[in-house]
Amino acid sequence: MSEESRGKVKPDRAESRPLGPRQRPPRRRPKRDHATDDRDAFKGRIPSMEEKVFDVTQSKWPDHYPIAMSELVTELGRSIPSGGFLTKALDPQVLSLLILTAPPNPPDVTVVVAMEKWKNQVRTHEKECEHGKRATETAFTKLLGQCSPMVKDRRETYPIFQTIKASLDVIELAKLIQVALYNVLASGETTMTYVTPKKT
Repeated sequence: MSEESRGKVKPDRAESRPLGPRQRPPRRRPKRDHATDDRDAFKGRIPSMEEKVFDVTQSKWPDHYPIAMSELVTELGRSIPSGGFLTKALDPQVLSLLILTAPPNPPDVTVVVAMEKWKNQVRTHEKECEHGKRATETAFTKLLGQCSPMVKDRRETYPIFQTIKASLDVIELAKLIQVALYNVLASGETTMTYVTPKKT
């Protein structure tokens, strides 16, 4: 008598028992894309501008410097006391500070009214210079904090950086960041050269 006639069905060989823990194939974890993973992305130190940084990810090449700088200077001009002039001075197309000239000497020092007017002009000029100095020094520190480690490393290879750092020259720092950034990303293509400013 066959097994089927006895009410017993022979198990199908295609069916298999569940695999035990040791028999299960290991799961493959998806590879992380470091270029797009937010956890790996460099964050700037300006709280409202963490994403507006000087970085070397290929996704931001070649035009992210002027875009990031334009948005940063708007924030710097708004948030730094007496820093409104930075919006124009640090514009990527400008990168130049307006020179504040001292008021000329009064034509007649014997005229009391003229002398008092001149003294007020001198005090105003000195106050504007002091406020401008503080604003540019603050902007200098903030721009440093927006540079990724790789841009920092390249930036500090230029001998002029120590001079710029000592003088807290925010305009020359902005220029040097631009040169360092483009040269890192160029990867053998045409590179930019930092031009030492002439003394006037």
